[in-house]
Amino acid sequence: MPTFEHFQQLKNHIPLPADKQQIGACLACSYWDADDVRRDQSQVARVAVCLHPDLVEFSLIVSGGSGCSRWAEEPAAGAEARAYVEQYEAP
Repeated sequence: MPTFEHFQQLKNHIPLPADKQQIGACLACSYWDADDVRRDQSQVARVAVCLHPDLVEFSLIVSGGSGCSRWAEEPAAGAEARAYVEQYEAP
């Protein structure tokens, strides 16, 4: 199971701290270094480096289906990436 989907399911069962509630998928994140691909659900398993300024020193390799609370929306990701994110967002 991709971690993004897992985080969203977890939020339904265990209250997360307020600063951890906004969890986004790497597929639609501006820090996911996969600019050479179209961001749609077919890229959920694709891996790329996380370029978040606070995390880049760790050289994290994450999939499009990964997620975290330091997510920032990539406007160019498009509607298909947003649709992936929305299907798992907790109500």
